[in-house]
Amino acid sequence: MNVLFYDDDEGNIKNMTGLAKCFLIEDKPISLKYKTKETYHKNFINNTYSLYYPNCEESHPTNGFTVNHATHLLEWIKHNQGIIIFDWDKTITCCDGFMIQDVPFTYYSIGVKISHVMEYLCGGETRLAMLRYIFQQIRKKNEIFILTNNPACVKNKSEFLKLVRCIDPLFKAKCLVYGNMDKKTAILKSYFSKIASLAN
Repeated sequence: MNVLFYDDDEGNIKNMTGLAKCFLIEDKPISLKYKTKETYHKNFINNTYSLYYPNCEESHPTNGFTVNHATHLLEWIKHNQGIIIFDWDKTITCCDGFMIQDVPFTYYSIGVKISHVMEYLCGGETRLAMLRYIFQQIRKKNEIFILTNNPACVKNKSEFLKLVRCIDPLFKAKCLVYGNMDKKTAILKSYFSKIASLAN
């Protein structure tokens, strides 16, 4: 079974080595007008998430998974089939974490649109559209997992899934896996193992 893994943390890359072909997402400044944690929100005028949570970044946003990564992955899936695993923060998104509360919190309850949350987290409409296209292409022959150390995927899984499904409407709840600071162990205890065993 072919397994690819994308993450911005070298520790997670080392942790997953041997299980997957790993790609380190480099920490490069985001390609938007306002690049710093203090000014990033200015890129999003009339965005309900940005308006409700102004100036909420704790670190400078980055480019995350880029067009170059996407081009390489699209070429790979032409000739291969397998499981693609993505980290969430600063890989799919451009931000390190995001504003969310535990269940029963919903963005709807505070007047924030899910699409606006994802537009903000993913660095704007253009990059969000790129991610949607990539996931659509992956989905044709492959399974997609999100493996994250962000505890929001446990504490408010239903709302986290709404964000993921803004990119990939077909994303399965059992493919959202909490890494709990040991991603290899976590993924091997998940639905991933069932798919991998069936494929071998």
